[in-house]
Amino acid sequence: MRSSRLDHYSSSGELLMSLDWAKIQSVYTASAAEHSHRAASLRLDSPLDVFEQLFHDHHDDAELGHVLRFVDWSQVSWEEGALSGVALRHTGVPRPYQLAVDEGKRHGNAVTPGRLVQ
Repeated sequence: MRSSRLDHYSSSGELLMSLDWAKIQSVYTASAAEHSHRAASLRLDSPLDVFEQLFHDHHDDAELGHVLRFVDWSQVSWEEGALSGVALRHTGVPRPYQLAVDEGKRHGNAVTPGRLVQ
């Protein structure tokens, strides 16, 4: 059996195939929860809010798919952490979410965004 550099093995020695953007998008459905459930059956372990913003909301984004085509999503883990208003001043936020961040700063609330960890 031939293996590539993207192949991974479970603790029992079972060959695990990589999980790319195209595979995740191939199980797309209009419901974000159902799409997430189907992707989880492919071994994607992602919080629903992250899944919805990254995979579901961008299911037809060919440019993003092209950029992320080599990521093996089965090997990605996620962490959540609190950021103070001071830390958020040094964090880039996509424009559609800037209003929510600004609102949090005005009210002194800590924001807990998901963070990709490889």
